[in-house]
Amino acid sequence: MYEHTLILKETGELFAFGNNENGQLGLGDNINRNKPMLLIKDQSIQQIVCGEYHTFILKHSGELLAFGYNWYGQLGLGDNVDRNKPTLVMKDRSIQQIVCGEYHTFILKESGELFAFGYNICGQLG
Repeated sequence: MYEHTLILKETGELFAFGNNENGQLGLGDNINRNKPMLLIKDQSIQQIVCGEYHTFILKHSGELLAFGYNWYGQLGLGDNVDRNKPTLVMKDRSIQQIVCGEYHTFILKESGELFAFGYNICGQLG
């Protein structure tokens, strides 16, 4: 059950609302929001992906940003610290797609390389 939502307008305005107990809205705090709040305005956003309590933003420049719950390392930052602001994970123009599960994340590159990180107690990382 995913409890937060992000909406991207054609103008590049990115709004976030819903559960924010782990900073998954990226607004710099952990306060739940019941109406859309402006997160950023950036027309270079290519993809937004929400996991259970974490979020990824991919820009056309290849910048991959993550925020939210990170207890299992699902943000790909090499630690287990939650982030309540967008944090740069990597910059790589070859990122083709991001997919988030409940507590895990996959990154697919144009070369076909697939990266997986996060919770793996049931073998969900393959």
